[in-house]
Amino acid sequence: MKKIQKTIIKLDDKIFFIKNDDMIKKSFLKLFNVKNKSYLYQLYGRLYDYIIGDGINLYEEFEKYYSKEYSSFEIFLSEHYNIPDELVEKFNNTKSYYKYKDIGNEQPLYNLLHDEEVHNIVSEFMGGYVYEN
Repeated sequence: MKKIQKTIIKLDDKIFFIKNDDMIKKSFLKLFNVKNKSYLYQLYGRLYDYIIGDGINLYEEFEKYYSKEYSSFEIFLSEHYNIPDELVEKFNNTKSYYKYKDIGNEQPLYNLLHDEEVHNIVSEFMGGYVYEN
């Protein structure tokens, strides 16, 4: 896997990340070496969906709903989402996404997210954490 910049931040109830072209479900599932159509394959597939799948594109959201309210995308990131100023430049692109952190009552996903080995694999896949509050 090629080395990419640290691109994950957690703020309040959201995870912000840069989605690169290599962040596809098939590549994610390969990292865990699970058998196709097995329970673990489905579980790690749900983990991918929770973390990355159906993420909301920040730039598209800005263009569609907030471009009249904020004079620039950078200001939108800073003021609307409270992304720290030192990180705004990193997320000032069309591949910036966010997801809500709530997993509801998905106990197996909760357990996976708190497993250190899984956490490290996911972090490396996504580029690594740069900020967490």
